[in-house]
Amino acid sequence: MDTSTIFRLLGRSQRRHVLLELVDRETAAGIAQDGDGGLDIDATYSDPRKLELEHCHLPNLADNDVIEWNRETNTVTRGPQFDALEAQLRLLRDEDSDVPDG
Repeated sequence: MDTSTIFRLLGRSQRRHVLLELVDRETAAGIAQDGDGGLDIDATYSDPRKLELEHCHLPNLADNDVIEWNRETNTVTRGPQFDALEAQLRLLRDEDSDVPDG
């Protein structure tokens, strides 16, 4: 994944929030497996925010293979390209006060 794509994908706070939720789902035994059901969008986000995620941000992340989005259950799990962003996500999480909303 090229640098421009990484910056574009991390450029919006809504996308960063979803991706950081997936980073935080890492267990002591390693990455949470698909059996955990993934991040439940319906249970995690309110209606206005959920609508924007479903129509703009989740399709963008899914199209870039960063997430896998099960539209039937409305859950999100790590996609095949998630690892390309994980180091930057961890840095952003650890230095949260320096990251502007956007």
